[in-house]
Amino acid sequence: MTTSNKPEKELFSAGELAILTGANSPTEEQSAVITAPLGQLLVVAGAGSGKTETIANRLVYGVVNAGIVPEAILGLTFTRKAAAEMAARFALRLEHFASLMESVQNRQQTAEVTAVLKATNLDLAQLRQRFEILAQRGMTSEILRHPVSVSTYDSYAGTLLTEFGTLVGRESGFTTITDAARYQIMTDVVQSWTGALGTKREGENTENLIKILLSLANDTNSHLVDLAEMKQTYRSYLSVAKHLRDTESSELNATALRHLKTALNTLEFGRNATDVIQAFNERKQELMMADFSDQTRETVHLVEQLPVVGDSQRERFQLVFLDEFQDTSVAQMRFLSGIFRDCAVTAVGDPNQAIYGWRGASAASMEDFGTMFCSDPQQLLTRTLSTSWRNDEAILKVANRISAELATAPASGVPGKARRNQSLPAAASKPLSARPGANPGIVYGIQTLTDIEQSQAVVNFLRLWQAQRFKLQSEGIPAEKLPTAAVLCRAKNAIPGLVEALRRAGIPYQTRGMQGVLEDPGVRLVRAALEVTDDPEKSASLLILLDRYRLGLSDLQAVGQNPHRFSPYQIVMEGGAEVSAEAALRLEKLRGILTELRENAAFATPLVLARLAHRLLDLDIEQQLPGSPCHAAAYVEFLNLVRDFGRTPGATLSGFLNWLSAGEDEEASFADLDFEVDNAAVQIITMHAAKGLEWDWVAVPNLNKKTFPSTKSSIWVTQRDVLPYPLRSDRAHLPELELKTQTVLTAKGKVSSKKGLLEPYQEEAGQYTLREESRLAYVAFTRAKSRLLLGHCWFERQNKTERLPSPFFLVEQDPRQHIFTDAEVSGGVDGPDVQTSGGIAAETENLLTPFNAETFAQEATRLGIALPSVEWPETEVTSIPEKTQNPNQGRFDAGVWPALPLTQTRQNFAHAVAVTKAALASDIFADGISRDADEETERRLGQLLHQPQTRLGTGDLLGRISATAMARLAQDSEGYLLQRLRPLPLEPSAAARLGTYMHAWIASQLENEDVLIFDAGMEDGFTSEQRKLLHKWQQHYADLELLRRLSRPRVEFNGELYVEEAGGTVIPLRIDAQFVEAQTGKIWILDWKTGRRPTPKNYARWLHQLGIYRLYWLQAHPQTPAGDIVCAYVFLDEDSPERQLLTLRDILDELGIAEYSRDLLVSNLTDRGKEVDAVLEQFGY
Repeated sequence: MTTSNKPEKELFSAGELAILTGANSPTEEQSAVITAPLGQLLVVAGAGSGKTETIANRLVYGVVNAGIVPEAILGLTFTRKAAAEMAARFALRLEHFASLMESVQNRQQTAEVTAVLKATNLDLAQLRQRFEILAQRGMTSEILRHPVSVSTYDSYAGTLLTEFGTLVGRESGFTTITDAARYQIMTDVVQSWTGALGTKREGENTENLIKILLSLANDTNSHLVDLAEMKQTYRSYLSVAKHLRDTESSELNATALRHLKTALNTLEFGRNATDVIQAFNERKQELMMADFSDQTRETVHLVEQLPVVGDSQRERFQLVFLDEFQDTSVAQMRFLSGIFRDCAVTAVGDPNQAIYGWRGASAASMEDFGTMFCSDPQQLLTRTLSTSWRNDEAILKVANRISAELATAPASGVPGKARRNQSLPAAASKPLSARPGANPGIVYGIQTLTDIEQSQAVVNFLRLWQAQRFKLQSEGIPAEKLPTAAVLCRAKNAIPGLVEALRRAGIPYQTRGMQGVLEDPGVRLVRAALEVTDDPEKSASLLILLDRYRLGLSDLQAVGQNPHRFSPYQIVMEGGAEVSAEAALRLEKLRGILTELRENAAFATPLVLARLAHRLLDLDIEQQLPGSPCHAAAYVEFLNLVRDFGRTPGATLSGFLNWLSAGEDEEASFADLDFEVDNAAVQIITMHAAKGLEWDWVAVPNLNKKTFPSTKSSIWVTQRDVLPYPLRSDRAHLPELELKTQTVLTAKGKVSSKKGLLEPYQEEAGQYTLREESRLAYVAFTRAKSRLLLGHCWFERQNKTERLPSPFFLVEQDPRQHIFTDAEVSGGVDGPDVQTSGGIAAETENLLTPFNAETFAQEATRLGIALPSVEWPETEVTSIPEKTQNPNQGRFDAGVWPALPLTQTRQNFAHAVAVTKAALASDIFADGISRDADEETERRLGQLLHQPQTRLGTGDLLGRISATAMARLAQDSEGYLLQRLRPLPLEPSAAARLGTYMHAWIASQLENEDVLIFDAGMEDGFTSEQRKLLHKWQQHYADLELLRRLSRPRVEFNGELYVEEAGGTVIPLRIDAQFVEAQTGKIWILDWKTGRRPTPKNYARWLHQLGIYRLYWLQAHPQTPAGDIVCAYVFLDEDSPERQLLTLRDILDELGIAEYSRDLLVSNLTDRGKEVDAVLEQFGY
């Protein structure tokens, strides 16, 4: 249905509808979007400008004033989460309006009706009359409550194929597959391929080859490439390259010759790859499987071949919303425009946030909207949203400097000419302005010598966030309103160092996406066990398992000098090394695990093997223990990956492991994972994954040249995984490659006697990449609401060459700096001058506030918090002397090595190094690691041997200590401290397994769950005596009279007690259960114990855990009277009901203490601090 721009009679204005639906009053810009005539509308919405709220209000406006029923409205976005949020927003606004309409029609003078009348200056009769007119048009409250159709772009394409595909010969029953299945199918095709593929490059393996082919296959769909045309393109360029080789190679310089050789290999590979991709597509057809890119491509053909598809959708939908339009692929835009051309379509996006070009999206989508959706581009309406409702003023200033640079960036293929889209008005590049009443905000800048010092500065930045969060929590601020924090990284290789810094500082963190899953300690162990099962020669994986069953130095020496020269796997599985009795038991345990996995590998699926490994390694128990680094959520997501991969016919364990290896370094290798976000933890995430999210405090480290912006430009003729630009649908916006020789200049500016080849294209491709990276910087900077830290370090990891500051850092320090070297200055481009926030002429000051001890103290004062105790690196290293060496080169770069066992000396360790070197020299690892690895291992061992011991302080051990650890500290302070100094995995015991099972059983009872978190049949693993004991506890629990008085249980939840008076100590805790007493309203906090009740003389050891729980509840819920909190242990092993309950009050009365106060806790921590100092001194720390 083609729409008309003729407006309906307006019953309610945009402002009135905001009042009637409970929305915020719209700004002038938002009103212009909401009330724009039905037609083709492009909304350029800056970061944080309230686009979802605005399109929800436009939807209500269309329903009420244009008479479009909700069922006739379609909303599309990219992720399931975004679709759910959009649908919820639409439903909320319409429900609010429908509810008010019913109240007015029924003459109910509710408080809401009274408030609406007052706000709109309408009387009840006028409001009722308008609602009656609406009802006469057929818009009843029942119809208003009908749901709007909201979906993802991919799901909508799949729905069209399911509904109409059979009309064009597509068989029904196709399965939509994940990336895991795509990988397995391509693996099968490649392994059975007998044709040529081109010259194998150095270091290239099958996994990498499959990644390349899958990337090309995906791009052929995203850009609707015909494979025959693709092969001909490669052939044409290959012919030109061969001609250059045969006629002009003697005239080329060394770089040009290298480029030519690479181009010949790439073009030959691409020519042959088209046949592999064809076989891949045919194989999917045989299996009746299609991925999302297949669906989109098929939908394009469906829409273009079958007019009835467009007719039916236009008849069904009268108003369409396209969200995040800048991220749509060419294929998506083509099938959507094929259906809804010249219809009422509202597309919302931000060209400055187009960051997914590498994933098939076209950065030119916004520019091409008018051409694709309007028969007459003059009919296109454009509106902007430029008020940021997210960012404080300082954040907007740094974001606007990036967007101003983007506005003057040179266009591809036209050096020096500013990039302007003539089909859009100049307002499209309007800078962001601050919301009314916005706070000033602050943007800090740091420059450190190394990334290690940079990480320390980031930790200090997050200390302020943590203290602010605890302060607000103690003041009764709800959890959902407490400040959040994130660290955004350009590359994943920066994450481990930051994680280590946060871990040592005791700041809770959460790594998102695949990084968080595969680096979870429990998942690493399961994966290592699977890898050794699949390939016993995977020595690195075996070492991960051996690390769990640590051997002493004498045992290591026996292994290194075993007379049979066995490999490590042979020693584990067959013996052959004379080791101690304890080591023999540990190796026997590991041998049993690997044997059982190997025996099941022949017939068990990867999913069964993963679950078996998890149980055999005792991780089912360990991940349930308080403070365990093994997270159940990560394991569940890992199982989901295995399960998804296993759905593909022919899926193997080897295939799954290869897929993980091939994809874990990619930006978006795996399907989106749904993680439970912990807002009390710092989110560590890549910039690409951060899009669409926001935090109060954000740190962006490593703003270093060659790191961010990345200098890796896509020269398709030399990169096998890049689709030739002439085949891309957005080629008009891409650099143009002409494969011919070029005259080049020497360093002295003279004409070289040798010619170049790709120099002009390299420069243009570099500018294109820089535009992509600049948009990514804009996305990263605009994630911060109030505090932003930008960091540069001269040396990263162990790189020998220093890294200069990124242009993204420099341009914020000095507006005379520019990101693009060929950019025109403001005012020198076509169109109006680029302006900054508020329409003021370009800023001239340094926008970065130094972050140092002084500004740290000032920030603490602003936040009203006590000054946290931190260590300060040098954060204003603006320059370094020439030939400065990277201090990191003298460090062990795999992380901070744990402290030495306290019973051993440094001489013992030197002996261990010698033993290991001897083992390497004996060639027993010859088949397991390469010669290069031998040299690298030797280098690292040497560095580690001469590494000074890390000095520890009290804060390292007591700065973050759990509530249960406080109890352990009271019982055995020296034993606890020694365990913290040299962490060793505790051997799982039958008692621990029983206790953990009982806790899980109670949780399932309280949550009315039928299934426990453990595998079915786990209880069968207990002895008859253990089962008898377990059933006894369960009966005692069922007979508890106390539970009959309690209601509204909250089960197994985490919290943190912040003790500012003790130097900012953080006490994490996990409460088993919390109830409300029905008659009195008192809060009961219970901790289940499967042991016996202690005697009164030992009550002091049991004091602190319950006391900390009480203080935590008072901190988190300050409105609760102190006398209404009851904390108690429940001892389920006691037969007498009188002995089963031990309250905090009982313990305090026995000890003669009036109350458990913060002063008592601080005094205890102070006393323990003295013990810590004594232990550190005694053992040389």
